[in-house]
Amino acid sequence: MVSCLPGRAGATGADVADRVSPVGTRRCGRVSLIGRPNVGKSTLLNYLLGETWSIASPRPQTTRHCILGVKSGPGFQLAYVDTPGLQTRYGGALNRRMRREAITALRDTQAILFMVEALRWTAGGDALVLKLVREINVPVLLVINKVDRVRSRERLLPYMKTLSAMHAYAEVVPVSARTGLQVDVLERCIVRHLPIGELSLEPGARPLDERELVAELLREQLLYRLGDELPYRLSVRTERIHRVAQVMHIQASIQVESEGQKRITIGHGGQLLKAAGSRARIVMERRFGQRVNLQTWVRVVRNWSDSEARLAALEHG
Repeated sequence: MVSCLPGRAGATGADVADRVSPVGTRRCGRVSLIGRPNVGKSTLLNYLLGETWSIASPRPQTTRHCILGVKSGPGFQLAYVDTPGLQTRYGGALNRRMRREAITALRDTQAILFMVEALRWTAGGDALVLKLVREINVPVLLVINKVDRVRSRERLLPYMKTLSAMHAYAEVVPVSARTGLQVDVLERCIVRHLPIGELSLEPGARPLDERELVAELLREQLLYRLGDELPYRLSVRTERIHRVAQVMHIQASIQVESEGQKRITIGHGGQLLKAAGSRARIVMERRFGQRVNLQTWVRVVRNWSDSEARLAALEHG
């Protein structure tokens, strides 16, 4: 097991990944990121891939699907899978589906990144994830995120020791997904534990298609502007995309569960929806490399988050 603190002598990338793969071969595999909500899984995935691939926000239930991003490098090819955060606070059909997706991803993976937050362990979230991780017979890397927020490095050592005793982790790596601290070390650790062979992307998670990405980018901007409860009751669906004269015209609907939620989402004088849409448009233009005309509206679909049938209808039309 490798346990390395940032800045400590001897904890270099070469020490962690002294052997990657023999010449002419490469290590390949699916790597699932799992943890309770808001530990930084999506932020880490985006940093590893070098672009926004999975939306991130300070709200629970941000990631609702298993999202896949592929990265290739010298001697390796990885398929990172960002899974929905596991928690016990919310119930309903949406949460049941998210849990199923996360568990399915774990059973079809060659390595697991179990992410926790530095100096914070929760019985209802982290312990729940650890219980699932113990049932999977693949290398598990404990990723302790947000170490940049820990002022005293000495406080981190007892925490790492306590967590290391809970499971036979293949590696224990402190990182900051926000700043990129030791993320390169983490990736070399991952590669070290993958088999030599070819990468298989089926079944399970997949990259977002264009319509799904549009919906996620708009939902991300709404989540940043809304309170803790409403985001769980909010969904975005891309109704139409068409291109005319180098302009991408997008129509997207936002589903909530009551008239009160609709008023909150629109905001006073429509300002909240306007601000979210404006920022989402800028992000989309940067992502798609062309001008975007974004039209949005909010509609009430009662109890959509607690109905398997409504969930399917909203996703597939």
